[in-house]
Amino acid sequence: MKIKVCNGQCLLDIAIQVFGSVDAVERLAEDNGLSVDARLDNGAELVIDPALVTDERIRRLFKSKGLRPATEYAAEPPGPFTIEFNDIFFNSPIHSTD
Repeated sequence: MKIKVCNGQCLLDIAIQVFGSVDAVERLAEDNGLSVDARLDNGAELVIDPALVTDERIRRLFKSKGLRPATEYAAEPPGPFTIEFNDIFFNSPIHSTD
């Protein structure tokens, strides 16, 4: 069985969604040749072993509500105010303290 990764999902998100718990995250990573903290590409397909379901109630809840947790932390802020923008803006002569 396979699942497609949504934008911002990490392996912990996938484990909760598919297995109802993070207990199988190490096996999920191993089955897909990834490290537990691997950054996942939007649209990537992961191999899922349904035998690893730990909490069927949680799995069913996520499935029935169409919930797909996506808790990945982006190192760079979204939108126009990137780290590069802030560096240029705050180091410009306009903001000089001289």
